[in-house]
Amino acid sequence: TTTTTTTTNSRHFAFDKLFFGEAPEELDRLWVSRHFWANRLQDWSVRQSNIVFSPVSSAQFRTLHVLTHRLQWPSHRPPAESASVPFALISVSVQFSSRTNPRLGHKYRAGIVFGAGTAETDYRTTAFVQGSPGKGSGVFAFINGKGQLGFDYWNNGIVQDLRTGPIEGFQLEHPVQLSIRFYNIGRMTVVRLSALPLGSPSVAEVDLKIPLPAVVGGIALGASTRSLSKPGKIQFQHFRYRATKSAGVQRLGRAIGPIVSTQYTLSHGNLRLAASLFPVLFGRNNKRNAHSKAIVTLEVCSSCDPDSTINQEYISCGRNDPAARLASPACASSQTLLSCAQHTCRAINCCSPDARNQPSCTNDECSDGMEDGNDWERVSRRAVSHPDSMALFDVANWTVMYPSRILYRVKIKYTNVRGVTVIQRLHGVIVREPLPKQPVRLATSSCVTHMRIPTASATRAFDDTTIWFPHQELVQRLLGLRLDLVFFAGDQIYQSIPAPAQTKGPERFTDYLYKWLMWLWAFGPVLRRVPSIILTDDHDVFQGNLWGAGGRQGVKKKSRLGGYLLDSDWVNFVQRTQTIHMPMPVDPQPVQRNIDVYFTEVSYGGVAFAVLEDRKFKPAPSDFDVFTESSNATVLGLRQERFLQRWSEANAKRLRVAFSQTAFSTTFTHSGGTLKQNRRSQDSNGWPRPGRQAAMTALNNALVLSGDTHLGMLLQHGIAQWGDASYQFVVPAASSFFPRAWWPNGKNGDPDPRRPSYTGDFVDPFGNLMTVLAAANPEGVSGRQLPFVQDIRASGFGFVLLDPANYTAVIECWRLYTDRDEQFADWPKTISLASQQQARVASTTTTTTT
Repeated sequence: TTTTTTTTNSRHFAFDKLFFGEAPEELDRLWVSRHFWANRLQDWSVRQSNIVFSPVSSAQFRTLHVLTHRLQWPSHRPPAESASVPFALISVSVQFSSRTNPRLGHKYRAGIVFGAGTAETDYRTTAFVQGSPGKGSGVFAFINGKGQLGFDYWNNGIVQDLRTGPIEGFQLEHPVQLSIRFYNIGRMTVVRLSALPLGSPSVAEVDLKIPLPAVVGGIALGASTRSLSKPGKIQFQHFRYRATKSAGVQRLGRAIGPIVSTQYTLSHGNLRLAASLFPVLFGRNNKRNAHSKAIVTLEVCSSCDPDSTINQEYISCGRNDPAARLASPACASSQTLLSCAQHTCRAINCCSPDARNQPSCTNDECSDGMEDGNDWERVSRRAVSHPDSMALFDVANWTVMYPSRILYRVKIKYTNVRGVTVIQRLHGVIVREPLPKQPVRLATSSCVTHMRIPTASATRAFDDTTIWFPHQELVQRLLGLRLDLVFFAGDQIYQSIPAPAQTKGPERFTDYLYKWLMWLWAFGPVLRRVPSIILTDDHDVFQGNLWGAGGRQGVKKKSRLGGYLLDSDWVNFVQRTQTIHMPMPVDPQPVQRNIDVYFTEVSYGGVAFAVLEDRKFKPAPSDFDVFTESSNATVLGLRQERFLQRWSEANAKRLRVAFSQTAFSTTFTHSGGTLKQNRRSQDSNGWPRPGRQAAMTALNNALVLSGDTHLGMLLQHGIAQWGDASYQFVVPAASSFFPRAWWPNGKNGDPDPRRPSYTGDFVDPFGNLMTVLAAANPEGVSGRQLPFVQDIRASGFGFVLLDPANYTAVIECWRLYTDRDEQFADWPKTISLASQQQARVASTTTTTTT
């Protein structure tokens, strides 16, 4: 440690960016700014002119990532500055609160993260760095609550913690100006961390010498309050970044918010669209702030090319291509999926890195290239609701007013952290509804895990070797399909990823919102362009398994007793954010504890769709014997069974498809990392069997699409005999963290030597008849640990081409995270749905207590 007076001439730097200065005193907001991503959302806010880190419980390591800027330079042109002149400087003012216990000061850390990720790492993956850092996390330069300086340097999983003694003049509650200067010495970089306490005449410094590439990457604020039940708060101010021309890089188009995405459906010619926002209107504890009357406006442009300008779009056409690209129309195929990597990709608007130096693209609020003008027609205006931070638009007769594919935008006026009123515009496309006899192109996905290894693992690397987020390959492929509809079958989030679930207090809402908005951040480019059906499943409501039992109160750690563990307000909050864009429920009466329902029907093109909630009404294992034959043992509940009967009768001359959360038979025999054999699974819709039989009868041969099991499968159910009921396509997990396999020991019926041994007629453990036509099994054997290679674990997604004119469906099951751009071995399959035209009239004699 040295005591000096260090100064740097600001004119030395060609690049100067003030990330955060002093916010207006009256601005009290949970969401910080569109230039940052907060880990977690509830841990960071803007209050009393400062960025405030105030976790409600112990926080091992939390970050506020800068999205729009990074420290970088061309690898063939390293900085030419001398060892005495820095090529970059990052600074921030830090202040600990009065609740900081001096005896535990070493557990409080605050400072700057730099070098997160690499030049090849997607910036959204870099923004994932938090929690238990590892390779790719960068360097954390910090001061702790005892006034000591140090570095945490995560290189190959090794932490180097270099400390000083308490710096001169340090006092709790007094600001300390932290500065990091970067000096180039050959192929090494000297990183100098300095601290200047308020009122002190001298600067304390400590150096770290690391390889030049280690400083390249993302920038963030970092804070940690380890093992502290009441950690207090840490305040940050004057967060600034200066660099020479060769080192400073900005990507203004990477900013996000306050509108994160939209999602919409078209049904019976009507549009229902929801815009999801960061909590721009609300402070901590979900309290409204002074700017609580913001309005979101929906507009369309009939004269605009729908493919011309859509901002905030960074979809890579190559797995490791960091450039901002959008797949061209050539990426679509009339019958099957083609990789965008095989086709031409085009750069997008001025927000792209290629155009960042254009005069119109240098403002903080990146221009979308289509300012207000006569070409834009206002459709509707809606206030932002609380606490879900959404704006909902219902527009009747949309397809009559706008029969063609059309560009739309949602926009909002809000106050930024400088106290300036600005406008954000986010664009999307409303598709043209297919004609009644035209094919409907549909993709399906489920079970989106962001990380490849457990959250607590010390061997994690924050790059695309262990992080799936932002699911670039899947999003790219979905965009290349020119879809008419996309179906997400559930488990859009997993409650413990990227941080443990928070289930108490007002923060339970923001913890869910943090994870939900992360999913929207990844899949927004699809949702803004394609109508979507979204179902909530067990992990979406923070449970490992869910037997809803009509909405009863669940018991913690005893999920087999049934019910929802969290309160009804929170459950309704989750359901609203994911499903509010779908048509109103056909039978809106809530279940127990006033938990809402959302099962409904969608009429789109020449297809009738039913949206089901299989989890909500299903009894718990504790309610009935495993092999019960009680007529009261339901799966869908009487209300949904009656709905399906009416729906089938009303659409007797149309192709019918039902969306459900899971399979109506037990479709796997082995599960887990070692693919251990299972006896039976009451989590499947194959149990209880009487309820399953009633559901199959009510479905009346409708094609069923679902997810949940992580194992891709195409099967046909049976009621009285094999093959007399619905086909069901179960889509693989988008990221198979917990693999499953279908390796049956025996089967009934006549074996066909031309087919794999796992296909044919089977009876599941509950006595249900099922005919397996195809299965996407992982590449492993029972009892041996599968490596975390997603091609081996059988991650994938589905594509279905529905032909209402000929009552057929082409079903494709595609691999993900593999160099093999191909389907699983048993696909594609073409099935005839002509039996729907001669389907039985569903029985109305089934009774149930739900």
